Formats: sequence, structure tokens, C-alpha cells
Amino acid sequence: MLCNNCGKEIDDQATLCPHCGTSIKKLNSGQLDGPVGGLGVLCFLIPVVGLILHILWKDEKPVKSKGAGKAAIWGFIIFLIVPSVIIVGVAVAVGVNMMSDQAMLLNRDALVCELSDYGATIMAYHKKPVGYAGGGNNVTTAYTVAELGQTLGWTADEARAGVASTENGTFTLTTAAGVVTIVGVGIEKGLDGSTGVTATNTITLGNREPNSIMIDN
Repeated sequence: MLCNNCGKEIDDQATLCPHCGTSIKKLNSGQLDGPVGGLGVLCFLIPVVGLILHILWKDEKPVKSKGAGKAAIWGFIIFLIVPSVIIVGVAVAVGVNMMSDQAMLLNRDALVCELSDYGATIMAYHKKPVGYAGGGNNVTTAYTVAELGQTLGWTADEARAGVASTENGTFTLTTAAGVVTIVGVGIEKGLDGSTGVTATNTITLGNREPNSIMIDN
């Protein structure tokens, strides 16, 4: 065997090292080095215990020390690191959903504001006399999509098609006698998670309060 102090080869029955004079302690079967065995489970379940045994056995029982250390490391990974990763993942997912919901609400508010402005502009045009390039309170025949689109400041192509786009979404205009309808579809997904945020402004030209904005999605 080897001397624990100088590391030189000595007789297995020696009680003193002939090279350095160090006393040689005989180990009983319980003190022999080897696999950590059942203690590995304890080291895994309580990693702190594994680390302590790893330090205590480092010199006298390197194999057991290594086994206890490995069990402790796996215990830390399973019981500390993995839950932490899961918690962080859940927090990120919740944060993303909150940001998505906030973006949807902001987009919806922007659509409603634009629809309200469009309604006010159309109502002003409706009440303006014909001699001043207005609608002259016409409720018997429908205004054309083109004239209302131009009133809203849309391009010639948008006015003819009755469809215009802004940074907030796409707006579609339709008319009937005494009623103008504008549907806005936003750039963010709505409550159904598939189509854009949608709101509709129904402008009843003969009413004192013409705007009726409804959130569709």
C-alpha cells in the first residue's frame, strides 16, 4: 500500500512508514473507500449534505467523495435550477401575453379615435350647405363612397374603393340613405386571436348624436 503522508510504497502490515515515520492507521471495512451507495440518495435529496460529505471524504475516501459530490450537483440541478428555469419561463410567457394584451388595447383605442374623427368629419360635411361644398343635410339619398372618402382626406384611389389604410389599421366605408358605416380592422390580433382588432362606427345622419361605435373583436 501507499503511505498517506509521503505516498511511497510500504508493507501492507506496517504500522509506521519506514520512509517518513508517519503512523499508519488501519481502516476497518466501514472506513474503506468505494461507491457512495445509499448515501447518494440522501446527497441527492439534500445537496448540502452531499457537499459536506464531499469535503470531508476528499482526502481519505476520494471515490465516495466524488459520488457524494455528483449526487449533490444533480440534486441542485433538479431541485433548484430546473424549477428556476420553469419559473423564469412562466414569467416570460406571462410578460409576453401582457405586452400582447397591451398592444391590442392600444390598437383598439387608436381605431376608436380614428373612427370617431371620421364620424365627426362626415357629420360636419353632412350639415354643411350644398353651396359651401357640403351635403346639405341630405338623408333621402345616399352619399357616394367617393365623395365621403375625399371628405375624409383619403387618396383618390382610396376614396373610389372606399378603403383606406393608416398606421393603425384598414378602414372600409359604406353608405346608405341617412346612414354611413365605417369598419376599422387593426394591425393587432383581437380577442379571437386570429383576426385583427375590429370596431365599427355607424353614423346616423338624422340623429342629434350620430356616432355609435361598437367593438366587434
